[in-house]
This record gives sequence, C-alpha cells and structure tokens, in this order.
Amino acid sequence: MTISKAFLQTLLLFTFVTIIGGLISFLGFFLKYQEYTTPVILTISFIVSYWLFYKFVLKETPKLEDVTFPKIRDSHIFSMIIIVIGLKLFEQPVFDFLQPLVIPEEFKELLQNRQFQNKELSISFVLSTIPALILAPIAEELFFRKYLLINLLQRNTIKNSIIISSICFSLVHIPNYINLVPTFLLGLILSYIMTKTKNISICIAIHFLFNLIVTLLTLYGKHLYENLDSLNYNPTYWLLCLSGSILIFFGLRTITKTQVQ
Repeated sequence: MTISKAFLQTLLLFTFVTIIGGLISFLGFFLKYQEYTTPVILTISFIVSYWLFYKFVLKETPKLEDVTFPKIRDSHIFSMIIIVIGLKLFEQPVFDFLQPLVIPEEFKELLQNRQFQNKELSISFVLSTIPALILAPIAEELFFRKYLLINLLQRNTIKNSIIISSICFSLVHIPNYINLVPTFLLGLILSYIMTKTKNISICIAIHFLFNLIVTLLTLYGKHLYENLDSLNYNPTYWLLCLSGSILIFFGLRTITKTQVQ
C-alpha cells in the first residue's frame, strides 16, 4: 500500500464516521430518555460506520469469525499494564501544555472545574463506555494495525509504516485536538508491537486497558489530577513523566522478548 492510499482510506473512514454518526445522532434527538438513548445511538453509529466503510471502501464485509486472534500469554499481562500506566504518565505534559493553547479563554475556568470533578457511575455512563472500551479497541486495531500497517509494510520501511499508520490513527480522532498527540503515541506503541509480535490480540488488549484507565480516571481521578496540578511542573512532576517512559520501555522489551521465544 502506498502512503497516499493509506491517508485516503483514513480520510474516507473519518468521513463515514462523521457523516453517519451525525445523521444517526440527529435522529436520536427525537427520542425520549436522552440519558440512555444517546449512548446507544453512538454505539449503533460506530458499528454502522465501520461496517459500511468495510463494505463499500475496502470491498469486503467485516466478519470477526474470519479473523484470527492469537492467544495472549500470561507473562504479557503485567507488561501490558505497565505500558498503559507508563503512557498515561508520559503523555500528561501534552494535555497540560496544549489545553491553554486550544481551549478558549472563556472556557478555561469551566474546564478547570470539570477536570477536578469525578463523574458518577450510572447506567448511562456504563452505556457510554461501550464504544471506547469494546468497539474501538477491536475495530480500530483491526483496521489500523491488522490492515493498514501490514499493507504499508509491503511497500515501505518498518519505520515509515509505523509512523504513517500512527498518524492515520491519530487523525481519526481529530475532533479532539488535545488527543491528537496522545493517540499518535499510542499508535506508535501498538504499531511497534504489531511489527514485532504479529499478535493483534495484544494490540486490542492494550488499547482496551488504556481506554479503561482513562474511563476510571473520569470516575475516580479527582484527587490524582489535583495532586498533579499542585506539582506545577516541579522536578517531581517531570520525574513522574520520566518514570512513564521507563515503564513503556521495559513493558515493550518484555512483550517483544517473550513473544519471539
């Protein structure tokens, strides 16, 4: 696959998700009990968007039963956990630096107040996590790692293929500008693992664990965010970020080393 084709297909996927998601969400405005129907609508739009994209752009009907999911070794579980924890620590400066740049001045105080408020665990919240915790890890990994990355490797170097597939992965999250760099970093890690292990199951599991940590932080991360903010970029703050990179390094080293044995 050429680089231009990779970007084109990513653009088409983004278009499908945006248009179909917008149409289905618009229809959802006419339904009652928005607190419960909105998360269901978002889940349906995600599934429909990817299904139509595969059928009309990739010219194939997505069937999970046709996809091989290699087993994950028990020795990989700890490594996957420290990778996602490490990435969350390592990427924190990205959010802290970008928020003042991309958030309008009149919304900064409102954002600050919301940042330090835990969300409530409710049925509607659980429903809203389905796309991020279940659908996205499977659908996005099958496309960006199993399909896009593998096809890029046929005509490009490993380095270029990893970078391009990670950029494409980041671009589909473009409505959330603050999340562009973190998703790019996650894409680099997952693409590297895919090239070394050829195990899509590990990529899906790490993607799920990362989204799970983000979800749990929205529920119980109030004090953590308050403590990080109080550090005010002091040496302890940067030591935590450095420890994140160390966790990522050792996690990747362990996974790739045990996989080839």
